[in-house]
Amino acid sequence: PLRLIRGVVRFGQIVLAAVAILAGFGLAWVTTRFRGRAVAMAAILLVVAANGEALRAPFGYTRYEGISKLYDVLRTTGDDTVVVSMPFYPTASFHYNTAFMLGSTRFWKPIVNGYSGFKPPSLYANVEELRGFPDDRSMARLGELGVTHVVVDARHMPEAAVNRVAGYPQLQLMFTDGWLRLYSLSKRAP
Repeated sequence: PLRLIRGVVRFGQIVLAAVAILAGFGLAWVTTRFRGRAVAMAAILLVVAANGEALRAPFGYTRYEGISKLYDVLRTTGDDTVVVSMPFYPTASFHYNTAFMLGSTRFWKPIVNGYSGFKPPSLYANVEELRGFPDDRSMARLGELGVTHVVVDARHMPEAAVNRVAGYPQLQLMFTDGWLRLYSLSKRAP
């Protein structure tokens, strides 16, 4: 049953429910002991105190400008676009895909790297098949997945792997933004 929770922090909901139940018992006791305005004033004072303690104002807002312009280029590609970001992290490091997932909010097209609390069997197959990118095995897998564009983050890939990308004519460089490189993937055989 604990696997359903997936986050221990959610036990806090049980604590909040217990506090609410105890507060109800406390209110019942107070209303039997005291009558009239004193109860109403105490209730109002307690509500104001509880909300005042939790108040976090004023709210600040800083606009985030850290999403690469590379992802704007993907917005202009066709409706059949499917994108993968390399490196394709193994399951223990899959959380490193969050930067790519944030970038995907600029173009809203299918991505291979998305994740949540559930990891389907295809994830494990993709990790294995894409491990050596770029190589013939990984290029074949990208074709099977229908991938049309590849984002390469050169910061997190071995330099030798980044240099091997040029040896695959089906990968055509479209855009570069610092360490990030966007390639279109043609259907040509390697």
